[in-house]
Amino acid sequence: QLPAQPPGKLKPTVFAITNTTVVTKPGTELTKTTIVIRDGMVQAMGADVQPPSDAKLIDGKALVIYPGFIDAGNTWGVDTTLRRSESGPAEPVDLASESLAATKPDNRKGLTPEFDVATALKAEDDSANSWREQGIVARLALPEGNILGGQSALILLNGAAPRNAIVKTNVALHGAIKSMGFGGGYPSTLMGTVAHFRQFMYDAAYQRRLQTAFKQGALNVRPVFDPALDTAVNVLEEKLPLILEAEGRDEMNRALDICAEFKIKPILYGCSEGWRLADRLKKENITCIVKLTFPDKARMQARRRGGPGIFDAPGSDDAAQAKDLPAKVVKDFERKHQEEVKNLGVLLNAGVKCVLSGNGVESTDKFLAKVRKVIADGVPAD
Repeated sequence: QLPAQPPGKLKPTVFAITNTTVVTKPGTELTKTTIVIRDGMVQAMGADVQPPSDAKLIDGKALVIYPGFIDAGNTWGVDTTLRRSESGPAEPVDLASESLAATKPDNRKGLTPEFDVATALKAEDDSANSWREQGIVARLALPEGNILGGQSALILLNGAAPRNAIVKTNVALHGAIKSMGFGGGYPSTLMGTVAHFRQFMYDAAYQRRLQTAFKQGALNVRPVFDPALDTAVNVLEEKLPLILEAEGRDEMNRALDICAEFKIKPILYGCSEGWRLADRLKKENITCIVKLTFPDKARMQARRRGGPGIFDAPGSDDAAQAKDLPAKVVKDFERKHQEEVKNLGVLLNAGVKCVLSGNGVESTDKFLAKVRKVIADGVPAD
């Protein structure tokens, strides 16, 4: 005979934090406030709110409560080994009887826009706890490593199983127009990546025309089942945002120029040299997801051609390297470091819409320190 109740105490699901201070926005505080939380949601808040009878009471006199951060882009907790094409088995191609007017699904290396991060989440409690301790309560889980890598999902950092923590799926399509390598073979170069991306988007535009013609009765043959192209069609029809990773000035200009060819207004992710394009970003009303990956001090390392930027790889002994460099070179490294620190402030002062990403931060406890540093350098606290 099974017990009517599992052993152990039931966990409370209703909480009332009483007599606490609530910061609703910088400079605005509510004192002697009661907050009622039921099933993880704020049910009531105010000075005259009475705790319900089933609530666990928490004395909040010594507490300060403020809204949590949302990390606008992070890649941890995503199993990209599950990413694969959903277009079905390969289709034989008769090269003698047909011209290749479109990129066949079997030749779409680095193009998996149909991949849904929500189906590949891993439970990483330690990572979730460490970020939550920094005041981050939700994150945009995104894929990485492909030209078009898949669609992100908004996840709560509440300790629940991944499927119970999902707030929204298919938030945006993510990618990057840069050299991926892919272990050799096309498209292994930047030129190949650009051509590959453009051809795929033209294929999507053609797929959209076929779908429209079929719906209107002007086409007898149903368009092929192609989840990858259907996802790109949603981008072309502005039903799904496109977020492209772009760090440097050239990468950002390239992403904007190629998207303009297809009348797409992308969101740029990374934007470490966004200050160089502030006027264009403001004029075209581009939103930037800025990564706070600048180090505590300038790193005395040269930029590797085609590789990571000056701040991407930690130096073994920056102080020792600085001694061996001319003073002019050291001063130039320090100037570039200050430019990246002040990058967010320049963008905001120019009127560019910006949100923050913790991806690439050396450790979770560095995130708030970097936020404080950019605020000290002129970024508005709100």
